[in-house]
Amino acid sequence: MTLPSIAERLALQPGTRVWFDGVPDQVLGAIDADALHLEIELAATAGLDLAILGSSDSLAQKLDDLAQLLQPAGAVWIVAGDRAPDAPTGWQATKSVPLDHGWHATRIVVATAAPD
Repeated sequence: MTLPSIAERLALQPGTRVWFDGVPDQVLGAIDADALHLEIELAATAGLDLAILGSSDSLAQKLDDLAQLLQPAGAVWIVAGDRAPDAPTGWQATKSVPLDHGWHATRIVVATAAPD
């Protein structure tokens, strides 16, 4: 039985506009962006479909910025070691997956206010 690739576990789809920042080399190196026809952004820009971020001290600031830049259906994967990271305040976790080499990822989306 073949395990799903990291790209499959992160549900990366052809044509997705994605920004990688601070992603561990072991994880980034396992994603063949050319074969997947991903549209790689060199910086966080308006209209992003997806951001894949390594856990860092500046994560909260990056997420504040991304909340305004993502497409309405956009999401962020946070990659961290040892265990899946929790969703930060203002964000909602939708999925957590184990990756290779002891890394885990949590998919988060901007939390929406409950209707009155």
